Amino acid sequence: CLVRAATSTDDALDLLGDTDWVPDIIIADQHLDGGDLGTATIAEVRDYLGRPVPALIVTADGSELVAKAARAAGIELLAHLLA
Repeated sequence: CLVRAATSTDDALDLLGDTDWVPDIIIADQHLDGGDLGTATIAEVRDYLGRPVPALIVTADGSELVAKAARAAGIELLAHLLA
């Protein structure tokens, strides 16, 4: 199992730009560094790779906006609401 971590869209694309490695799954938070959104980052990575890599958003943001964005992009959503 090879795990690679990125904190922003640019970081994620940089990880892919210097290798032929393709992730089996993308697991992302919805709110990344620099104001990037996990759903948008996943979309950019999928576009870059030219394939619909399975993806999961793990977030404490339980808003309907996040749920709709994930559903529309075919991304699974795991909301963990912290008290």
